[in-house]
This record gives sequence, structure tokens and C-alpha cells, in this order.
Amino acid sequence: MKQRMEMFILLAGFALLITGCLPEPPVRDFKTRELLLDPSWFPPTWKVTSAPKSAIQNRRQIDGAYFSLEVREPILLVAQHEIFRYRSKQEASNEFTRQMPEEFFQATVVVPWQVPPELPYTSPVADQFRFACTVINLKGRTLLCDAFGQYDEYISTFSVAIDSRYMTFADLEHVLKAIDERMARVLGKPLPSSTPQP
Repeated sequence: MKQRMEMFILLAGFALLITGCLPEPPVRDFKTRELLLDPSWFPPTWKVTSAPKSAIQNRRQIDGAYFSLEVREPILLVAQHEIFRYRSKQEASNEFTRQMPEEFFQATVVVPWQVPPELPYTSPVADQFRFACTVINLKGRTLLCDAFGQYDEYISTFSVAIDSRYMTFADLEHVLKAIDERMARVLGKPLPSSTPQP
């Protein structure tokens, strides 16, 4: 019994030591969900299916938020935006590297992920960024585009199924620039000169 108690005290002390060494995240005067995209950035045919809500995927994140829209008729197209916060910029950088293969997955991919010639978008705001599109086989062939970026201690993931009748590459560029502009504004980064004012 005494040995078990000593082991418990040792483990509790070790856990306290580890958590005491974790970096404190920067103080922010906004909530993570305030960073999510605005539905007004989309063409009017898109409807909100999941209002902004808190979301945490694993214990590495300290905060997160999720939002989605869709077009249902005559075909189903989905757009979703997730933002997760980590304790530090370095932790977010490590997570960006770790998550890259998951974000640009290979299962169900018909065409390899690539930057579309119609929209060679790169983020002027993110610390790390990748934008690419692929064709997936999901109830027929669907063009899927992902914008994955690290902004200080945040990781933003925006995914959208594209059909030119409901979202053109010009529409998509507007959304990507608006996300960048919002991230720049709230994080105190220099604003890109040609972004829309959402």
C-alpha cells in the first residue's frame, strides 16, 4: 500500500512538472470562432449547415471552432472551415507538418493534388501554407480544393467541393483572400494590399 502511494505521488509530481513546463499561449482578446469564414463571402446559393461551434479533435489543441455550408440541389457540395489553436507558434508549426499528409490524403484521389492553373493562390499572411485541388471519387467525380495554413499559434483548414455552376475559381479566390485578411487583422499582421473587405 505504501509503495503504491509513493508511486502515485511520484507520478502526480511528474505530471505537475510536465504541465508546469508547457508554454502559456499568447493572450488574445477574441474567440477562435471569430476567425471562421463569413457565409456572406460565398455565392448566395450556399446555405449554412453548421453554425460556428466549438470543436476539439485531440488533446494537442487548446481551442477550436468549426463551420460548414452546402449546396444541395441538384448536387451536394460541401464547404467547411476549421480553426484550431495550440499553445505556441512552434506547436502549431509542428502540427502543420504532422497533419500535412492527412490533409492532402491519397485515398479516393483520382488526380494527384496540385495547384490549379486557374488559381495559383499562395497566402501572403500565413507562416506556412498549402493550397491544392484534386479530383476524388465520391458518388461520382468531384473537384475538391483545400487551403491549409498556419497563422501564429492557429491552424486553419478550409475545404470545398467545386462546381463552376455554384462556385468559380474567382469565388474561391475571394474566400481565400478574405480568410487571410481576417487572420491578418486579428493577429496584427500586415494586411495584403489587394484583399476584399468582408
